[in-house]
Amino acid sequence: MTQGVSIKIQTIEEDTFALNPSRLWDHWEPEVKMLVLNFPTNSTGGTLSREQL
Repeated sequence: MTQGVSIKIQTIEEDTFALNPSRLWDHWEPEVKMLVLNFPTNSTGGTLSREQL
């Protein structure tokens, strides 16, 4: 992780601020070795269902 480059994927109200898999795949690159789901303060108050996870 020390030399990694982060790619931020914005969440939108339309998706109730949940990570939309199609938006994730739009940003995915073959070199990706790690996916980190970060909810620093969860300011949206949203939660993910088991299916979304």
